[in-house]
This record gives sequence, C-alpha cells and structure tokens, in this order.
Amino acid sequence: MAQFAYRVLVNLVADSAGIDRAHSEKDTDRLFALIGKLGHAPTMGQLTDPSDRDRLMSELKEALEDFKAEFFEPSLARRREMVEKFNAGELEKADLPRDAITAQLLHSPTDADLPYDERLKDAAFFILAGAFTTANVLMNVVNEVLDWLDDHPEDRARLIDDPVLMQKLIWEGVRLHPASPITKRRALCPVDLPDGHRAGQDEYVTVDLTKANRNPDLFGEDAERFNPHRELPQNVPLHGVSFGGGAHVCLGKLLAVGVKVTDDNKGA
Repeated sequence: MAQFAYRVLVNLVADSAGIDRAHSEKDTDRLFALIGKLGHAPTMGQLTDPSDRDRLMSELKEALEDFKAEFFEPSLARRREMVEKFNAGELEKADLPRDAITAQLLHSPTDADLPYDERLKDAAFFILAGAFTTANVLMNVVNEVLDWLDDHPEDRARLIDDPVLMQKLIWEGVRLHPASPITKRRALCPVDLPDGHRAGQDEYVTVDLTKANRNPDLFGEDAERFNPHRELPQNVPLHGVSFGGGAHVCLGKLLAVGVKVTDDNKGA
C-alpha cells in the first residue's frame, strides 16, 4: 500500500508541477529516488554532528543537481518555448500545459522576475510536499475508510454515486491524521495567546495540530473517533487545521483537499 501510494502520487504531483518524463517505470523509480533523498532536508536541524550535516548537505545538493539536469531543465525549456509562442500569438492559451511551471512563466517570465534557483526549488518542493506527505495521509485515510465501510455497509452502497460522502470520508481521515502533527510559529513581536500565555518576541509557539483536530468542543464528544457524518459549525472545516492557516497555510491544500463538494456543485 505504501509503495502504491508513493508511486501514484509522485506521478500525479509531478504532472501538476510540470515535470516531463516518459511515464515509464524507470522514470518513476528515478524521480522517486531523487525526491526521496530531498525529503531528508527537514531532518537537517536535528543533526548534532557537523560531519553528518556536511554529508547530508552534499547528498542534497547532488540530488537537486540530478533532478535539475534530468527532469527540471528539459521541462522548463519546453515550457519557455511554448509561452514565447503564446506571447507571439502562435499558440492559444488552451494549448499551454496547465501546471505550476507554466503558471510561473506566465506570471513571472524572466529570471529577473523569479530567479532560476527559486523555480527549481519550488518544483522539487512541490513534488516532495505534495506526494510524500499526501501518501502518508492516504494510507491512514484508506484504513479508516475501510473500517468505517465494514461497519456501515449502507455508506459503501452510496459511495460510488455520492461525491459529497466521498469527500467527507477523506476529510475526516485527514482531520484525524494530519501529515504534520505539529507546527511552529515565531512571534515577531510580543503576542497574547488565547489561553492567557504570552509569547515574547522571537519566541516559538508549538501548535499541536493533532490535538486541535480532536478538540471535543469543536468536533463533538466523539472527536477521537472516525465519523464522516459529524455536524460542525459553519466556520469549522471538516479537515480541521491539518493544513495550517493564514499566511502560512499549506501551499498544497487546494491540490490535496480540493473545493468543498456540495449538492449544488457535485456535478460540475
């Protein structure tokens, strides 16, 4: 299940990022390996031995260079050419790829608008964040959904023709199993917190997303349990705060959870 989730999502998110490849098993293996190496970047701050940090930094730089040469540069070059043709009136906008690299080129066409290194790192991070964290959540969600459907066969019968229920099942799983269980914020100035504590300037506040998502005051007395039919206040999302919020909301939120499906738009 884990390998299936990782491989499917690496390909899905690479398409959304704008990374061209042959869609072969070999290409998937290679991209999976490179992104897997880049996924060790968040552990850098946990290493205490300088030699370990130097070794990891060397491996990360090598993986990023290989990703650039094998995947990113050819993809960027092809899209630059297509955007130039679009600007010259030789292509319709509908003929352009609908992906992140193309969107960047349309909005920020030159390296003066958006430096090359930022484009490269954005593409790699887009795949890393969109595929690996989503794959981890997917496995937990599938387990929760299968257990629920075993106990509620009436929902299994509805599932195929009811996208609203499908989304509720997924969002409930995301609520219980956020990809990142905690997040940290640094106070730029003294801040009074809702619980009465005060965070001084440059102090860090750790937010327990898992605990927040299981708050019975918001999600009911059964907040610890999986229940896609729970009724919530209008301002409380079904997936809780799994994607953070505000200026630092997860960039992949829309890709991961989409737009809320309702009876009015489910056929759109």
